[in-house]
Order: sequence, then C-alpha cells, then structure tokens
Amino acid sequence: MSTTPEELSNMVAEYLRVRRCLGYKLHHIEYTMDRYLAWLNEHNADGITVENALAFATAPTGAAPRWQALRLSAIRCFAKWACLLDPSIEVPPAKLLPARATRVAPYIYTPEEIQALLAATDLLRPALRAATFRTLIELDTK
Repeated sequence: MSTTPEELSNMVAEYLRVRRCLGYKLHHIEYTMDRYLAWLNEHNADGITVENALAFATAPTGAAPRWQALRLSAIRCFAKWACLLDPSIEVPPAKLLPARATRVAPYIYTPEEIQALLAATDLLRPALRAATFRTLIELDTK
C-alpha cells in the first residue's frame, strides 16, 4: 500500500495538530516536513522510505552534520507516528546520522578588557548591582 502525496500531506497536518495540542511549537519540524513533502513530490518518490529520508536529509552536500541529523530526526519522529496509520511507511533508525552538539570556543578576556569591565561596573545603578557585578568579575579573575 502506497501513500499518496495528498494523504501524506494530510497526515503531516494531523501530526502537527496533535503535537501542538500537547504544547509543542514545531516551527522547525513543520518547515522540514513541508520541504520533505515537496522533495518527495519532485523526485516522484513512492512514500516514506529510509532511503529517501536519508537522501533528503543529506541533500545539500557540505551542510553541517548536526543540521542533517536534525532534518532526519524530524522525519523519523513523524514516520514513527505515521507508520501506525500506514504500515508501508518506513521509520529511519535512530542514530543513522549521528551528530554531536557543537560548542563555541570560550572567549578569554585580556587583562585590559577585564579592567574595562570593572570600570563599567561603576556606571551600574543601584549601587548594590554595581558592587555585585564588580565582585563577580573580580572573583572570576582570581
């Protein structure tokens, strides 16, 4: 049994409606699923498969692995829900595109920048706020 594009679109709309009723905002998920449905249409794909989900998620070569993993995760969550309605829908396995969260390298203030921050605390009002920030900055530099 193959799901038509219209049926898939209706399933996505219902999925988003149910999840929003549970309090989720899903802006990124909605955008991703809309793009995925358009991609399926453009490629004349026959429903949701692991192969086409992976192809869509990795379509822009050179994109950040984290971004690709998030795209596949959005499809996977929907597919887990949708396969209950249509068993022909394949669910991509978890960790198919593993991606670690990336962190920005910490910035180390120069002694001159620390002195400028300390001088700026004198401009804060009330006086208690100025004393609090001065203390926090000085504690962090010791």
